[in-house]
Amino acid sequence: MKHITLLSKLLKGLTFIGSFILIQQCAYGQISNITEGEDKIIIRNRPGIEFVVIKKGFRYGFQKTDGKIMVPAHPVSGLLAGDPEKLSQAKTTKYIGAKDSIYSFEVTLENKNTIILL
Repeated sequence: MKHITLLSKLLKGLTFIGSFILIQQCAYGQISNITEGEDKIIIRNRPGIEFVVIKKGFRYGFQKTDGKIMVPAHPVSGLLAGDPEKLSQAKTTKYIGAKDSIYSFEVTLENKNTIILL
């Protein structure tokens, strides 16, 4: 009888730990839902809303998951960085990962400098 009780407690403990891991993985899956194409990166981080980064210029906007534009990326202006007297525009963007819901991008500027955006 002691063995059955001990086995029952062990199975309850494993079920609890397994449930915790499953919930954590499901939440992580929602956070890291990224699509990277030739010209843009789409981050799905809220139900029904996507953050869209246009790689050339690091221009961004928002759209619904059905593709309907909510806030379009600016057609010309994007990220500018460097010395305030001599700003350089973003030329290329690469998604490099996410940790704790913080997304990271590597951006190469027109002056050939590379910066990491978090």
